[in-house]
Order: sequence, then C-alpha cells, then structure tokens
Amino acid sequence: MKHSRKSVERKTYATPNIKFEQQQLTSFAGVVILQPFLAAISFTAQVARCFRHICVGKVYSRATVFFQLIIHLLLGYRDLRESAYYRDDPMVKRVLGLRRLPDVATLSRMLKGMIEARKRWQSFDGDRSFFERSWRPKSWDQTYRFVFIRTRTKKQQKGPVQLDLFIPYEHGYEFKVIITNKRVGVGTVLRFHEGRGTQEGIFGELKTHCAMGHVPVRRCLGNQMYLLAGLFAHNLIRELQMQTEAPVRGTTDNRAALWIFQQVATVRKTLLQRAGRLTRPSGKLTLTISGSRSVKEELLGILDRLRPAA
Repeated sequence: MKHSRKSVERKTYATPNIKFEQQQLTSFAGVVILQPFLAAISFTAQVARCFRHICVGKVYSRATVFFQLIIHLLLGYRDLRESAYYRDDPMVKRVLGLRRLPDVATLSRMLKGMIEARKRWQSFDGDRSFFERSWRPKSWDQTYRFVFIRTRTKKQQKGPVQLDLFIPYEHGYEFKVIITNKRVGVGTVLRFHEGRGTQEGIFGELKTHCAMGHVPVRRCLGNQMYLLAGLFAHNLIRELQMQTEAPVRGTTDNRAALWIFQQVATVRKTLLQRAGRLTRPSGKLTLTISGSRSVKEELLGILDRLRPAA
C-alpha cells in the first residue's frame, strides 16, 4: 500500500501536560507469567526453606527480602536505591505477595543482617595432529591424562604488500594442552573442550544483564549475596523457557544446551517490561496489556503451557 507524505508526517508543537494519579497501572505487565511459573516450581517455598533456621521476628521475612532482590535484578535494576522506581507497581507487589514493598533502608539493613548471621557458605583432520601421555608434576599426588594438540595455521603477513608479486603463505603451528579425566577418544575430548564457549557466554550474560559485574558493597559476604540473587534471576529465566519449550537437540560432544535460549535482556524487554492496567470489571481482576500481536501470542502461549504444570 502506498502512502503520501501528507498521510505519514505530523506536525507537533505543544508538549502534553503530565499528570500523575494513583491508578492500577504497571510497567511490568509481563511478570504475570512469573506467577504460575513460580507456583509450578514451588520457588517461594524453596526460598523460605533456605531461611528457616533464622528466627522470624520482622515485618518482612528474610526470604521475602531475598526474593525481592531476585526480582529487582530480574527487572534489570542494580543498585538497591533503584527499588523506589517500582515500589508502587501493582504487578510487582502481586508477584512478591506483598501489599507494601520494603523501603531501601529496610532492604539494606535486612540484607546486612542476613549476611552477617551466615557462618557457612556452601589425527582429526589435515591441519591437526596430537599425542597424549599420562603425567604428573612432582608436586601433584595424582597422574592425569594430558592431550597435546598441534594445529597448522597460516602466519600473519607483516610488512609492506607488493601487489605485483605473489607471496606464498607461510604456515606455523599453534599448540594446546588439555588435562582431562575423560576416557574417550581425542576427538571427543577436543570437542568437549571447545564447547566451553557456551559456558563463557553464560558468564558474559550474567555480567551484562544480571549485574554479576557489579560490586555493590565492600564486604565479601554482601557481594556473595548479591551474586547469588543474580544467578537465581538468570536461572529462573532459563527454567521458564525449559518449562514452556521442547528441547531442540540431543546431547552433543561439546555439550551445547538442549534448548536454544533467549537471553535475559530479550525476555526482559519483550515480555516483562510491558505497560498494562489492572482493573476489576464486574468484580473480576483483569490485566490489560498494550502490545503487538507477537507479544500477545507469546504471552498467552507461555501461560497456556504453564497451566497444566501449575
């Protein structure tokens, strides 16, 4: 369909007035998928069991505070003071099961108390060749299998390039040594070793999207608590996809994941951070979400697949 310039352009001069009201508006309508998912895996009960050894005498339990820290990182925030931006969000309150969220001072004080109270923390091809041997240095108590691999590679051409003169490629070798306890062929060992890229990608995602690279406090135990919450946030997104999608591959030599996972940032931006309104037409709680057809299909599809598990 063709459009004229007049039909697509629009002149705007006035800035709209901004009004703030206490309405049931949410910036995180997509977290509605977390309610049946967390219920299906009994997550809140499992978190509560982790803190059952701590006496409860507070308005907010230790498990609730730690759960909020997980949601805090899941929504893409880092510093505790940023919790003020979603403190009145009705969907966040529903997921946490609270009428009122703790303020920053309460979060900080309780997390500090939890940390200080905790005492225990729980030939292949034409370019590669190899040989192997069992060996140990004198300082080791046990002998291990060492696989020595040599890969023929092209050397980088340095210096000025003469366009009218053919310069043959020079080849050299790159070496690697793999220490392993696997009793399989060298090809399988090498492919298993090269699969480490997947694990390195997980660490990169944790640092970028789950605040693993953020150092919030000066104490080791405080940073450990923050790291643990980030790991929970990452793993919940992975588990959500595993619960609602079928595996796409079997076990491979390089141990690639059975599922093709979307990154935390993708799930956060496409599903969790959706504007919505909570209303009660005819007394029935209803969440109205402004979204595209693809968002609607994906959200409803996830909820449908979670319903039998719940």
